[in-house]
Amino acid sequence: MLRCIIFTCLILLPWCHLFARVFPERKKTEHFEMFCWECTLGGEEELGIFFLFFFLQGKVWCPSFLSSNGPLTGEDSVMTDATTTTIVARNLLTPKDSQLLSGRSDELAVQESQALSVQCAGSVSNMGQRLLARSRQVESLMAEVENLKQEIKQLKHENRSLHVLANNYSTGMKRKLDEMQESQGRIQSDRQRLASFFQRHLFPASSSVPPSIGASNDLSSVPPAPGVWPRPNLSGTEQLIHRINLRAAMDIKSHIEGRISKCPLEDLALLKEDLSKLISAIDNLNIDSSSLKIKIAEIMAASTEYSSLRVISLKKLSPDVRAHQLAAIDLSLTQARSSQQAASGDYQSTETSLASVRVRLDMLMREQEQLGIEASKLESVLGEQGATLSQCQEEISRLEQEKDMAIELPILSLTEVETLKALEGLLEDRLLSFRDIVFE
Repeated sequence: MLRCIIFTCLILLPWCHLFARVFPERKKTEHFEMFCWECTLGGEEELGIFFLFFFLQGKVWCPSFLSSNGPLTGEDSVMTDATTTTIVARNLLTPKDSQLLSGRSDELAVQESQALSVQCAGSVSNMGQRLLARSRQVESLMAEVENLKQEIKQLKHENRSLHVLANNYSTGMKRKLDEMQESQGRIQSDRQRLASFFQRHLFPASSSVPPSIGASNDLSSVPPAPGVWPRPNLSGTEQLIHRINLRAAMDIKSHIEGRISKCPLEDLALLKEDLSKLISAIDNLNIDSSSLKIKIAEIMAASTEYSSLRVISLKKLSPDVRAHQLAAIDLSLTQARSSQQAASGDYQSTETSLASVRVRLDMLMREQEQLGIEASKLESVLGEQGATLSQCQEEISRLEQEKDMAIELPILSLTEVETLKALEGLLEDRLLSFRDIVFE
């Protein structure tokens, strides 16, 4: 073994000078040479030792072995520098070490080789353990990255579902608002048409200006017409509406009587035509006008009776006949009042429907406010989910950076680990062989 070490030391220097002479002018080129020899000691197993040399411009010995001062050079020593010993983890000797060993005695060479072998074995074992620990750390980081990716996928799915829910809420709210606006427009148009109908047909045609709100308020203080009394057990608003309707009926009655008394009989036909036009105008309205049609028919019948009475009044009648005719007129007036009361009932039902529509509008407005509150809550939840997502993305980027830094470190495979273990066994055998040497 001692002769093998001396032979190795003697061979290394000539080969180094040979490479320096053969390649003196090549720059930035790596020169590779493998030295292999076999040495036997007392029938033991053959031990193969491999040395790897790289000569670059200058004194760089192995560019792949990097230290804090740069690549490993031929002047660096494993025996005098712990950093170089850590870098050289495969029991390799630099040319400087070969020179140092060649100048030592046999006992010092054996002791230093033994210490170097122990140090190299410890360095290899330590590096193997560190690499295994780092590989496990990389695997755990990769598993954590996969878990975070799964969580991000779930968060993205929840975010999409929340966006769909918010869009559905917004579309539903917009549709309800459109329906509310349409219904409000229809209600306003129906109220306007109803108001125009009452202004045109329930007030006398002789008055050029329709009654205003102030005039309608003044009607509440006007006493009712003789023989006509307001309904009992009515509220103030209902009594006001009832009095307005009675006043309009009495005005219509006086207007018809005035036309019948002042106009010739030919104008009665024109009055009937006006009433028929009124019926056609009522048909064009989108309201229940059956009671109004009945009232107009009764007015037309009353006009016919008045025309007949006009004809009769031109002649001389007996008191009995005149009393009978007056009783018929009172009966027609009573029927007209009953039809007017039915019309007021229809008006009250219309007001009730309008009140129900207002209640529905209030409910829709409250639903709109609730939807706005829910939309604000959803926006806050979306903001929190976005913050969580950003944090997860930052964590993933950090873990990916750590993963890249960990991947840069060498990861030992199973074969390399087994090789390191075999090398440790060989080094232990070598130490045992060193102990068994007997010096003469």
